[in-house]
Amino acid sequence: MPSSTFDYTPDRVYTLDEFEGFNSWLKTHDLVINEAPISHFERDAKGRLIPMPQTPIGREAAVSEITGQLRNWNVQTQQNGVVTSSQGGFKLPGGIVAPDVAFTPKQIYRQLTQQQQETFQGPAFCPTFVVEVETLSARNNFDNLTAKFKETYFPAGVKLGWLVDPLNRTFYVFTRDRDNTVRRRQHQWVDDNNEATVVPGLDVLPGFQLKLWRIDEVLSQVCFVSFLLQQCSNLSYELATGIFGVGNIGK
Repeated sequence: MPSSTFDYTPDRVYTLDEFEGFNSWLKTHDLVINEAPISHFERDAKGRLIPMPQTPIGREAAVSEITGQLRNWNVQTQQNGVVTSSQGGFKLPGGIVAPDVAFTPKQIYRQLTQQQQETFQGPAFCPTFVVEVETLSARNNFDNLTAKFKETYFPAGVKLGWLVDPLNRTFYVFTRDRDNTVRRRQHQWVDDNNEATVVPGLDVLPGFQLKLWRIDEVLSQVCFVSFLLQQCSNLSYELATGIFGVGNIGK
């Protein structure tokens, strides 16, 4: 493949070597598709490449916070698993994907061959937990990501999934019920007292709780929202964060 060109056709089938080569090419070259700069490609079950646009800083800040909280839990509880971001891809039966955040337990990671660790050429394997962070104002984004959880992630072996829209404070949890159906349930960002909630990791991430107020503080760049709420009994959570522009980010 020439170093200065990129032959991308949406319906073309690409080999694994081409997939890996194109993603390496993107590290040193710029590619814009439909006016969106591309970060990397995923690959579907038929071998077609799926362009993944670069992430705006507001969403990436949320991804970083979620990754950090998960990494701290992984270390503090001595899970010894592997926490990855969207630069960490997984070869699943339904294609090659790169969730915004993922957790792979040590029991899975330690069984991987060197080929699986270093390339996408080996047998498929799957994390047990994945997170996608996206602005869901566009209906097609919501539908496509819901389908990704139900049709790609869970059939491959994912046990818990989160779909997070930090700018609109929207949070969905995906789990598999006893009847083997993958369900999507909305988790309320704030409770009845207008305080940010925590999201439990259930039995997939035992003891882990994602603190949503920390995501709000990262986006607002204000580290004393909780202090304001404690000191001002008449100040709501929505108003406290809105004062510093959380609700205006991305609008």
